[in-house]
Amino acid sequence: MGEWKNDKRSGFGVSERSSGLKYEGEWLDNVRHGYGCTTLPDGKKEEGKYRQNMHQISLLLVMFVCYCSFIEE
Repeated sequence: MGEWKNDKRSGFGVSERSSGLKYEGEWLDNVRHGYGCTTLPDGKKEEGKYRQNMHQISLLLVMFVCYCSFIEE
């Protein structure tokens, strides 16, 4: 369900799979691109910006996680 351009998902749309995986957000050329939210089958959510179907994680967050992991060791 959503917007299509040249037989590809483009614009805002929702994709739901029988596995329970759901994406609600922006598409470009049939891949997740822009702001959106993926709900995993276990109910966890991955929300934020997507670029060429990949969820973009800020470098600061990655550095923080690595730093905390280093301190725990």
